[in-house]
Amino acid sequence: MIDPKFATEQIERLSGLNFFPKPVKGDTASIAAFKELRLALECANSDSIGKRVVDDWIRTSPDAPKPAELRRAAYDENERAEANERAQYKPPAPKEAYCGRCQDTGIAESIDANSFNSVASLCDCPATDRVKMEDIASVNAARRKLLAAGVKTMLPNTRRISDFRSPAEVYAGEF
Repeated sequence: MIDPKFATEQIERLSGLNFFPKPVKGDTASIAAFKELRLALECANSDSIGKRVVDDWIRTSPDAPKPAELRRAAYDENERAEANERAQYKPPAPKEAYCGRCQDTGIAESIDANSFNSVASLCDCPATDRVKMEDIASVNAARRKLLAAGVKTMLPNTRRISDFRSPAEVYAGEF
């Protein structure tokens, strides 16, 4: 939709054509006809499309358009502009091969993801572009805290002391 003020300016450019409804003060019919032309042109998706519609009309027709004709011209020009935009669209590049070392996270484990002794580092794959060094530092800091705690944890549904395990035996690689 274009601005009503701009649409009014463009409709006034049509005033030299035959059968143009010049708005006359006190004549509600001529004012309404002018307003309908303005509303029809407001269907254009942008100012440039609205200007192009009026330019084309002035170039090809000696008579002023009816609101339906102007609206149809605006819709046609909108569709043409959208088709051009779609034709110029380039889809994003296909995703590169899945990295088995880091599972496309960008963070590689130096030993084993299931071990508290493993250390997180940047992988060699393109996924590392999404990783911040703070992420790696926080993963390694959390592992150090777990190792320092060394607290025995109890597995679910266990009641005997022999069923207790250390966090390193239970840790599955997520925090």
